[in-house]
Amino acid sequence: MARISPTERALEASDRATKALEAIARHEKECGERWAQTGLQLKELQRQVAVHGTRWEKIAWLIISGIGLLLIGQTIKGLF
Repeated sequence: MARISPTERALEASDRATKALEAIARHEKECGERWAQTGLQLKELQRQVAVHGTRWEKIAWLIISGIGLLLIGQTIKGLF
């Protein structure tokens, strides 16, 4: 079995550390890109929720107005 000198161990450790730093840099880059995509998706989702909220608000006013007119009509019909 061959013995490894301290210099060889230091070079091997340095290589491993360099590879680890490169892997960390790749990971950070990928995560940054994913976070950017997530931010865009959240903005689009917020816009869609606002559009749907406006639509449902219009429908709610239509239903409330219809029920109100129905009640007024029934009240007038009951008076005569």
